[in-house]
Amino acid sequence: MKLKHSLETQFTLTLAEVTYSLNVDTATVMAILDEGVIDLPQKTYNDLYFDTTTFQQLRKIVRLNQDLNINIAGACMVFELLEELDELKERLSVSS
Repeated sequence: MKLKHSLETQFTLTLAEVTYSLNVDTATVMAILDEGVIDLPQKTYNDLYFDTTTFQQLRKIVRLNQDLNINIAGACMVFELLEELDELKERLSVSS
């Protein structure tokens, strides 16, 4: 049986920190959020705050977009399919 250990540190990033970390512009992040495949970040009066999970999901979508040279909608679709595949693998490993 395979056990997953999560030792990662939880953090929160602003929109500016996310765009800097991912080397993308605000429009790219907003386009990904508009696709609706990841949870919306926390919003305050003047900024968005992204938790660890949301940041990691954004990073995956940006990588798919850049590495596969596909548009944001396509990258989001691939991301969703990969997430579903991981979920199915998890179900299979639990049931066996």
